[in-house]
This record gives sequence, structure tokens and C-alpha cells, in this order.
Amino acid sequence: MVGFYPTSDLSTQLAPFPFAVNNRSPAQSPILIGDDNEDDALLTETALLRSQINIPTRIVRDGEQVLDYLRGAAPFDDRAAFPFPRLLLLDLHMPRLNGLQVVVAVRAIALCQSLPIVIVSGSDLADNVANSYNAGANEFIYKSTDFDSHRRLICDAVSFWLALEPSDGHRRPPRGVRFWNPVPNHLNPFFLSVTS
Repeated sequence: MVGFYPTSDLSTQLAPFPFAVNNRSPAQSPILIGDDNEDDALLTETALLRSQINIPTRIVRDGEQVLDYLRGAAPFDDRAAFPFPRLLLLDLHMPRLNGLQVVVAVRAIALCQSLPIVIVSGSDLADNVANSYNAGANEFIYKSTDFDSHRRLICDAVSFWLALEPSDGHRRPPRGVRFWNPVPNHLNPFFLSVTS
């Protein structure tokens, strides 16, 4: 697909990502929030706090900072202060590298295959949703303008992804106001029925 892939192969530019053995992050590992909009990043952080999800967060403002953080490059080279995250909440439209470019670069690194990546975007265009999943995102959340709805969506995603053992195969259908039961479940292509 044209338009969102890096102009060069970013996977060759990235140093190996240093973190715990067996691709497991330490218990105090934060949630990394990649969002250029300070208000949106703080809204997400506040949603976590109000839901009593007591996991530290780190906020970065563009796609290159996300990759620098993940690989432990300056100014994020102190792993005691900037531990490898257990979850990445990523805005789709950011400067320098957009969210899709970041997902492609991260997924190209073998050690990062199991890092859960949740795209959190104000755009619900079908192409953005499909491109996010094709690039390797685990979930797509449409940003809500209603704080309580946004809090529920973020907390549901965080609770879900942090309860799982690391794996590169898990995916969830898109979520958000525009994705909630748009058609009856039996007609909804994203509905995941649970059978016993």
C-alpha cells in the first residue's frame, strides 16, 4: 500500500531493542503513549488514573520519539527511568513518522513481535482501520469526544492486553462509538462469537 510505509527500510536503521530476556518486560514497565496532541495524551493518561489502573505511563510526541524510546536511544537511554513498555498506545497521525510507519518499523524487529500496539485515532476511515491492522496493530480504537466513553475504551483495551501472555497473534476488532454494533451481531463482520 502506498502512502504510509517508510521511504527507507527503517528496520535496518534500528538498533536491537534491549529489554528483559524472553521478550518479557519487567513488572514496572510502563504504558507508552505516542501522541503529538498533548490534550489527547493527557486525556488518555487521566482515563487510566481515574480507572485506577496504576501502571506508569510515558508520553512521547512523534513517531521518531516512539522508536527512540523503544530502542533506548538518547534521551531515553536510561532504562531505569525509561523501561521498555508493556503496551503501546499510538496515535495514527503524528509528525516525523506516522503511526502506521511506526507499527511497520516495530514489527520488523523480531524482539518486538509480541509488544501489543493499540492505534488510538480520531479517524475512523475504513482505509485507516484496515491499514492499521495490515501494518501489524493489535487493536484500533476510535477516539471519543466523550471522556467517559474514551475512558471505558482505553481501560478495556489496557486491561485486555495486559492480561494476556505476550504473543504476536492476538487481534481485536476495531472499537469506539462508530464501531459499537453498527449492525446486528450476526451481520457484523467484526463480531467474534464465543463458542464452547
